[in-house]
Amino acid sequence: DTDEEENTVYVTTTRTKTREIEVEVKEEVPKAIEVIIPDIILTNEGEEAEIPIILRNNWNKNINGIYMSGSVNVSSLEIEFSQEYFEYITVHEDVTLTALVKGKFENGEYEVIIGANVSSPDTSDYAVVLIKSGEEGLGDKDLRKNIIFAQDLLSSNPECLELNEILKTAQRQLDNGSIAEATKTIEGVINGCQYLIALSEKEKEQPEKLLSKYINENLTKYIQIFVGLILLSVVTVVVMRKVKKYRMKKEREALDREEDEED
Repeated sequence: DTDEEENTVYVTTTRTKTREIEVEVKEEVPKAIEVIIPDIILTNEGEEAEIPIILRNNWNKNINGIYMSGSVNVSSLEIEFSQEYFEYITVHEDVTLTALVKGKFENGEYEVIIGANVSSPDTSDYAVVLIKSGEEGLGDKDLRKNIIFAQDLLSSNPECLELNEILKTAQRQLDNGSIAEATKTIEGVINGCQYLIALSEKEKEQPEKLLSKYINENLTKYIQIFVGLILLSVVTVVVMRKVKKYRMKKEREALDREEDEED
């Protein structure tokens, strides 16, 4: 008899089972309104501080009924906005305004909160700026943030685009370590742009004022002419009546004399 060798073969079977898992991914929805202000502003002891503000509409339609609000962490200081209410801001439009922090600053740091509250859609946004009074100056990091703000300010206002070259000078000064010079240049760009914005708004209003002034002046003149014509007409009528009476009187007197002469 021959012994038969038995070979045992093991087979491993792997079954893969696929399961679908739903993962909720939240998309980041941009704020309907965005308040953009510098991170830090310098001021001197005893002076007021002016904060430049940009309101940006990030919504896909107009936003309506925007009210400004502000607060300071010191009760002796108060905020006055150049414009407190906006009827609407169109799609992707930027509008600029300023907030004047009124009161006497002492040496130190002050936190100011600037807010914008929108009626439609119902939303809001706020930003915080640190006002430093009596400080020597800003550091490199803070100045670079202010340059970014200045870039936003210039790009939002076509009348300020020519200031871009000066802002590039500030960037070069900062890169070269000229902190004090860069600080003055950036402040000059921001203040210069605010001046140009105010000038542009004044020019927009000017034609209306001129037209109103023209209408008022000429309206007064026309009223005077009209009244003068009426008075002239009245005087003419009165004179004509008197002339007519005088002629009739003379004619009667002439008739009476003729009758007397015939007698």
